[in-house]
Amino acid sequence: MQALPWRWMALESLEGNKFSYWSDIWSVGVTMWEIFNYGESPYPGYSWNIEFVQAINNGLRLPKPQTCSEEMYVNLQL
Repeated sequence: MQALPWRWMALESLEGNKFSYWSDIWSVGVTMWEIFNYGESPYPGYSWNIEFVQAINNGLRLPKPQTCSEEMYVNLQL
């Protein structure tokens, strides 16, 4: 079985294996965060487990990268 890219997956994809336009936008946002952080892995310190899913469900979001403008960061938060 191939591992899933869980760090880039939206909550509905993690919880129910559902994919949509919005889950694609989530993935693009995480990818943009990664680009602004020069390839740093998103959600450092987290492992793939139920606690990660619960943290996302409770509002865990990636912090604004130093190289990203406030306007860009706010507009990426859908």
